[in-house]
Amino acid sequence: MPQQPPKSDDFITADEIRSTPRGRKAIVDSALVETFRKIPAGKGVRLESHFGKVSKADKAKTSARIRTAWKIAHPGTACSITYTPEGVPQVFRKA
Repeated sequence: MPQQPPKSDDFITADEIRSTPRGRKAIVDSALVETFRKIPAGKGVRLESHFGKVSKADKAKTSARIRTAWKIAHPGTACSITYTPEGVPQVFRKA
């Protein structure tokens, strides 16, 4: 007798679990990575030309994009992300 696919509410074994890969490919701005590579230790850069003035609601998303580019430019090193009162992101390379 052929095995029928399980119904949506049937219990299944670990061998019967089917899944698809989850996640997204990060799209990294290469110009931003190059900018980060040029920052000397102990210095920073204001990213107005890359991001402009960022709203409070978008700061988390912008910071995540900055951290992703930073990890490519300087793997294993830390940076500090701050925002001006106007909302322009600034990144400082820790010495």
